[in-house]
Amino acid sequence: EEDVVIAVTNTGYCKRIPLDEYKVQNRGGVGSRSMKTNDDDYVEHLLLTSTHSDVLFFTNQGKVYRLRAHQIPEMSKTAKGIPVVNLIQIENGERVEAIVRVDEYTENTYLLFATKNGLVKLTKAVEYARIRQTGKIAIILNMNDELVAVRAVTFTDEVILGNENGKAIRFPVSEIRAAGRKSSGVRGMNVDGGKIVGMSIASEEKYLLSISANGYGKMTAIDQYRLTKRGGKGVKSINVTEKTG
Repeated sequence: EEDVVIAVTNTGYCKRIPLDEYKVQNRGGVGSRSMKTNDDDYVEHLLLTSTHSDVLFFTNQGKVYRLRAHQIPEMSKTAKGIPVVNLIQIENGERVEAIVRVDEYTENTYLLFATKNGLVKLTKAVEYARIRQTGKIAIILNMNDELVAVRAVTFTDEVILGNENGKAIRFPVSEIRAAGRKSSGVRGMNVDGGKIVGMSIASEEKYLLSISANGYGKMTAIDQYRLTKRGGKGVKSINVTEKTG
């Protein structure tokens, strides 16, 4: 058993990298290559996990697939990876939108879903403990909506949703009533003409890292985001300009 990083690109290449291949660096550097990609490809998902943990792959169309982390081929940082369609039987038009680590499927562990249009859904993780090779429906999506993020949570956690307009909303997970696997969820954020681009779990005395499309980032203390009820427009998290993207 070892700690590893699972990397998935936007065009669906996947690989497993030993964590000790990465070294700690100061901010502002160019970093080290994590994956060799084509010109139109880039790394979209990185997950820190263990070789003995389950990795759940969620697609934009609301389906879920499962692999044990050790079933994903181990490759060097410079390797391109293997097409994810060679590992899981995703259908045409599907793309991986979230990967989640699950160590145990306990009654107190939930999966929290967020869609592009601001809906959220809370479902017990045990409902995803058995997934056939062809996948399973994870969430029912409304027309013109897509799944954008999934996180493992407990009922005592708080969640932060961020939209492309630079706003974020923080509310307790307990605001969301747990629903079955085949349901569509409830309003989490009023996206106000934008769309949800990220979801994170909030912890007191911690920080939220906001990153813009053009590589600008900042950390803000969680307590600067007031705790509200779900469904609001949120507060400004980062200034969106032509420079930041």
